[in-house]
Amino acid sequence: MFIKSLIYTSCTVIILYSALTYAQQPNSQITMLESAFYHRQYQQVTKMLNTLNDKELDAEIMAVSVSVAQNDDNKETLLNTLIKRHIDNAKVHFTAGNLWYQIKQQSNLFNKLSLVEKSLLI
Repeated sequence: MFIKSLIYTSCTVIILYSALTYAQQPNSQITMLESAFYHRQYQQVTKMLNTLNDKELDAEIMAVSVSVAQNDDNKETLLNTLIKRHIDNAKVHFTAGNLWYQIKQQSNLFNKLSLVEKSLLI
């Protein structure tokens, strides 16, 4: 009886460990994306974003962040679209405030005044 109980418990632990490991796989992709982003490997981040099947919120945020970091022409449009798509998400608004500040740093003197307001109001 003891051996049967021990086998049942060990099988349960193995199944739970497998489920936990499987559930953490998408997070490892996001972690790899963040690591590449913070090491300024923007081409690698873009390639990784293109290979993702499911576009998670973190992946969308990362795509806009790369656009801002590379000073793309459509960065403001992408950021406004992200904010409108996820209007009630605090993480989006926090990131948007930081990104508006970065956009302000990249802008000329005349655009800086309006971008300061955007970074503070988000």
